[in-house]
Amino acid sequence: MSQRERPKEADLEQDFKTSFREYEEWRTAQAEEEAPTESPERQEKRKGFGKMDLIFIVLGVLAGLVYQACKSSG
Repeated sequence: MSQRERPKEADLEQDFKTSFREYEEWRTAQAEEEAPTESPERQEKRKGFGKMDLIFIVLGVLAGLVYQACKSSG
């Protein structure tokens, strides 16, 4: 590539600024779409224990009981 065919630094910088501006506009548009906070249903689910929490607690207790039974019989 000869010196004349190479893009000037100012041209490259202008292209970069244009692309960056488009990216920033896209990013702010994406952030605005995702901005709504969690729905009230989602907030209510966080109160207390969920179904999966109770299942894991019961499984943990059963595993502890089985372990103690095996430990005491051996």
